[in-house]
Amino acid sequence: MVASNHTISRPPHAAACAWPAVGGRRAGPVDGAPFIPLTQAERRVLFLLQQGLSNKEISHVLGRAEPTIKNQVASCLRKYQVPSRTRLLAVLR
Repeated sequence: MVASNHTISRPPHAAACAWPAVGGRRAGPVDGAPFIPLTQAERRVLFLLQQGLSNKEISHVLGRAEPTIKNQVASCLRKYQVPSRTRLLAVLR
């Protein structure tokens, strides 16, 4: 969650922003697992999840509908084969 004294705004030209790499692992539960590529949208969502933003906050920053963000988070959970956002964030550390 973002502290009340911070504002969240959509970056200008968010679609063209260079988003940093997310975590040090590829999608897959263990080394040697098949590589499942993340979409650019999923990488953006994961980056913002790591910053502590909620789905609603992410949807505002990216200018997407909240159900779209929920679907992208769910897709990441499937790709990393983890049951929750908390576990996903732990895997990405």
